[in-house]
Amino acid sequence: MSHASIVLLPGRLLTEPELRSAALDGEVTTLGEGYLPLDTPLTPFARAHSLAPLLVEPRILLSHRTAAWVWGWLPAQPAIATSVPVGARISSGRRRRLGTREVVINESDVRRWGSVGVTTPERTLLDLARHDDGDDVIELLARALRDQPALHDGVLAHLGRTRRTSHSRRARSRLDAAAALANGDQPLLTR
Repeated sequence: MSHASIVLLPGRLLTEPELRSAALDGEVTTLGEGYLPLDTPLTPFARAHSLAPLLVEPRILLSHRTAAWVWGWLPAQPAIATSVPVGARISSGRRRRLGTREVVINESDVRRWGSVGVTTPERTLLDLARHDDGDDVIELLARALRDQPALHDGVLAHLGRTRRTSHSRRARSRLDAAAALANGDQPLLTR
C-alpha cells in the first residue's frame, strides 16, 4: 500500500457515507479528516496525512499541539494549530480557522510528506516549551522526552545557539521540569 493511500479521505475512493458505514462495520476508524483501515499502523505519517484536507497550501505547517499529536505525544487530536513562515501570508479568515501563527522557521525544522508539512519533533518541543499555556504542558513535554530522550539535549543546544529566542528562559525551565518528570523525579513548579 502506498503512503498516499494509507488514510482514506472522503471523495477519493469512497464517499463520506460509505466511509462512515465502514467505520460502523468496524473496518476503519476515524482519524483527523479521514479514516484509517484497522490493520494499518497509526504512524506520524498517517496522522499528518489525515489532516491534509485542512492544509490547502503547502506553506501551511502543522505545529504546536497538532504537531505533538502527529508525533504521538497526545492521545486525542487537539484543535488544529498551524504555522506559516514569516512573509508567507495567508488570508485572515483561513488564519483564524486554522489557528495559524506566522513564525520564523527554517526548512530544516519541517518534516514534509508530500504536500503536508509538520514541525520536526525538536521544533515542536521547542514551540511547546516556549509558548504553550496549557496546564498540562510539563506532562506533555515529559511524554515527548520519554518517547525521544535525545530531544532534551538537542533543544537546549538549539536554545544556546540562538541569541534572540523569545521565552528561552521559560523554555529551559519547562524542559528541565519535564526531563525530571520523564525520569521519574518530582517535577518543579514552573509556569
